[in-house]
Amino acid sequence: HNAQPLLPLSLPWQDHQDPFMVADLGVLASRHQAFCQALPRVSPFYAVKCNSSPLVLRVLAALGTGFDCASQMELEQVLGLGVAPSRIIYAHPCKPVSHLQYAARHGVQLLTFDSEEELTKVAQHHPGARLVLRLWTEDSQSLFPLSAKFGARLELCGHLLKSARDLGLAVVGARGLAGVSDCQCPCWCRGCSAGRGHGLGGGGWGRSSSFSDSHPVSLQELCSKPPLFPCILYGPTCDAFDTFFNEEVLLPELDVGDWLIFPSMGAYSSVMSSTFNGFPPASICYIMGPELRSLLETAP
Repeated sequence: HNAQPLLPLSLPWQDHQDPFMVADLGVLASRHQAFCQALPRVSPFYAVKCNSSPLVLRVLAALGTGFDCASQMELEQVLGLGVAPSRIIYAHPCKPVSHLQYAARHGVQLLTFDSEEELTKVAQHHPGARLVLRLWTEDSQSLFPLSAKFGARLELCGHLLKSARDLGLAVVGARGLAGVSDCQCPCWCRGCSAGRGHGLGGGGWGRSSSFSDSHPVSLQELCSKPPLFPCILYGPTCDAFDTFFNEEVLLPELDVGDWLIFPSMGAYSSVMSSTFNGFPPASICYIMGPELRSLLETAP
């Protein structure tokens, strides 16, 4: 109830005709606190790729979290906030040489790898790195199976660890990522077993989760009011695959100009937007309470 608009200062639905998003930074802070309280011995590393908003990163930096970066641009964003290199993992398994050299120059030592070719690059351009082996996981039933592109299979782990040792590189742990919306525990267990089977200690495992101008109505509320019709929700572009859902949803009859609320849009909503067909990404209105505002004002 103490949340105040930060940017823009005026609420966008007062004179706004285009889609927009509302980001409650207080929720971000409370979830970070809940994570740290539930797992006091675990250091969280936020994946910048899921939402690289400068304000989101500022809040997390002020709270002391770590960061998972996938490119030089993301490293620059986080280091530019004064985050210590020790709080960063460069988590892309296949890094361009120039990005790898940037990480070496700026003291980012924790790196992910999953191939012998990557080990060769690291040995040449960042020999002081501390490496984490990314393991392949069985996540074929996921909405977005992440192991289709990256991750070392179990039968290759021994060879990769020997190669790292022969090159004089330090492997300090293992990590794996189950695909998005993957609730099947066996893929996590197999990944953990693979790491233990090759003597790897430590490591990390993680998942990559509109308004009415006068009377906002949520999608859930709309669906509870008959009569309902099967509908497909398309985005504004001319791309036939620009849809909000992969299947039909039930909605009441809508009029031109009606607004829909999509609560808890979650990760990746804004960063995966594009300007295809000349449609700009949705603008974002940030809100925060006085305590969080004070924390940002006093943060370095």
